[in-house]
Amino acid sequence: MNHSVHFYESRPLLVDWLYRSVREAMQAGDMCVVIARPDIREPLERLLDLQFDVTAASAWGLYAYVYPDELVAELRDRDAGIDAGAFGQWLVGIAAEARAAGRQIAVWAEIGDELARQGEDRATRELENLWETAPAGVCSVTCLYAKAKVRVCDRESTIRQLHGSADSAPND
Repeated sequence: MNHSVHFYESRPLLVDWLYRSVREAMQAGDMCVVIARPDIREPLERLLDLQFDVTAASAWGLYAYVYPDELVAELRDRDAGIDAGAFGQWLVGIAAEARAAGRQIAVWAEIGDELARQGEDRATRELENLWETAPAGVCSVTCLYAKAKVRVCDRESTIRQLHGSADSAPND
């Protein structure tokens, strides 16, 4: 499995980068899971709809959009960390769907950025380490972080160390 990080400069550039990445994965037949804040969904799905019927892709299990705050609430443990068992169950459920359809899964996740923005470094590290336990069928996880925010918090080097590769192209 490929676990990487993408640092983005702005929300509009993130939408454009996600569109290209998700489109490419959908064309390859992968199941695509985007975990991002609500402001990304509408512009991303508008662009995807130019080539795919997003509603149909969702119904067929080819595309899912998840809000990070809702997923974090679902995965919390009593100590405000990430419950490894709950995370594993969530990911195994998605992987089972994809395997049943004979597909790989590509995930783009802004959930670590959401935790980091809230100053939850421990939960961010736990989550990043849990991605490494992804079951068979998950071919890639790209974690999404706002470049300006991680620089201000001096977290960029730590985040880079938690990933196999990092992409921070100036044009996203």
